[in-house]
Formats: sequence, C-alpha cells, structure tokens
Amino acid sequence: MATVKVNTYNVGSGIRISAEFQDVATKVFVDPTDVIIKLLEPDGTLITKTFLLSEVIRDSLGKYHYDHTGAKEGHHEYRIEGTGTVEVVKEFRFKIRHSRVLEAMGP
Repeated sequence: MATVKVNTYNVGSGIRISAEFQDVATKVFVDPTDVIIKLLEPDGTLITKTFLLSEVIRDSLGKYHYDHTGAKEGHHEYRIEGTGTVEVVKEFRFKIRHSRVLEAMGP
C-alpha cells in the first residue's frame, strides 16, 4: 500500500491549489471548458470555486490555480474537476495544524 503525503500548514497560511490538464493520448497540455475546485473543510463546510466565475486562475495552457487561506484547523480535502473538453477528476488532502500561540493569545 502506498503512503500518501499530506502537506501540513499553519493557521493563516496561504495554500496554493494547483491543477494541470493534459490530453491522455498526446500528453499535451489542454484547457478544459471549466475547472472546478471543491474544498471540504473540517467542520463540513464545502467551498466551490470555478474558472468560469473567475475564481480559479489560468496560469497558462492547461495550468490553473486557486489560492486559499487556511483558517480552520484540521484535515481538509479537495477535489479538482476538469469539465467539457477535458474530463478529469483528482482528489487530495492537506492539514492545518493547531496553533498553541494563537490559543494563548485568546480571542
């Protein structure tokens, strides 16, 4: 069984979620009709961001990103979907660690 690396970040960190899309046969980068990123936070909140609504940024042909601020401690899972011209689905996870410094500072 393969070990899956889970990136860990501090509360308040900027987290770049990147996506790349390639033609399966040619391995050439291609643009999907839309890129959808769904982020499930530890408390069950589901955040959805899309390229068509200008929430996901196109960096170059077939390469996209979304910048998220890690505000909630715990395990986060996200799903990247390419739709239309390129049908791709990938899922990943990351963790926001507890901050004892912020806890000591209080509300």
